[in-house]
Amino acid sequence: MKPLTRYYITLFGGILGIHKYMDGQIKWGLIYTFTAGLFLVGWIRDLILAINLCRSQELSASSKKVAIGVSSAFILILILGILGSTGEGQGGSFNEDSRHILLESSKEESSKEESSISMTLQTDDSEDEGEADESSNTVEESHEESYEMDIDESSEEEQSIQESLEESSEEESVSEEVEISLISITSPISAGSTASITVQGEPDTDYSITVMYSSGPSSADGLEAKTSDSDGMVSWSWKIGTRTKEGTCRISISGGGKSFSTSIEIT
Repeated sequence: MKPLTRYYITLFGGILGIHKYMDGQIKWGLIYTFTAGLFLVGWIRDLILAINLCRSQELSASSKKVAIGVSSAFILILILGILGSTGEGQGGSFNEDSRHILLESSKEESSKEESSISMTLQTDDSEDEGEADESSNTVEESHEESYEMDIDESSEEEQSIQESLEESSEEESVSEEVEISLISITSPISAGSTASITVQGEPDTDYSITVMYSSGPSSADGLEAKTSDSDGMVSWSWKIGTRTKEGTCRISISGGGKSFSTSIEIT
């Protein structure tokens, strides 16, 4: 490495130990990097050695002037930086004093503002209390009026509910009073013929029939219990025996809690 090149590397990178890394001295390079060139002492020592090496070599006058000028400027900048950091420390104490003064003045102003605000709040509170009393009176009056209106409305609702209950009870009573009515019947009828009867009662209800001859109840086919349709209609058909005596035959139908009786004439 040329002496002038080594001088510039030591000047600009010696604080970080770059010249040590280039020489293969990794350990010393790390020490320089973490201690800022052994707290500038090692860097200044290496810089003096680099300057002496340049003097021992034959250099042109122009390169010597450039080297001297660069080193002077760099050292001057370094000195100014150190002095500036020191000045900042002193200026910091001055700034702290000025901050204390400003804080005290701002506290005084804030206390004055708080006292004026508390006075205005007291006057506002007294006015608000008067307004609150008036508003509470109006609210109580409105509550009383709304309570009376609610009572009237609730009484009207109770009456309407009672009326609807009465109507529903009447409808239920009417629906419960569905009787069995005769729709059709074959009468008179001769022995050996097929008789039939149709009645109407409650929808989807089981009904039973009993045909009573003079000799006793009939057991003919078609007289079993049946269920009415959706209209309440139910029908039975059965054959009258050829040896059945002439006369009146009683027919009884029951279902849904109701019963119905009629008769046919056998000729």
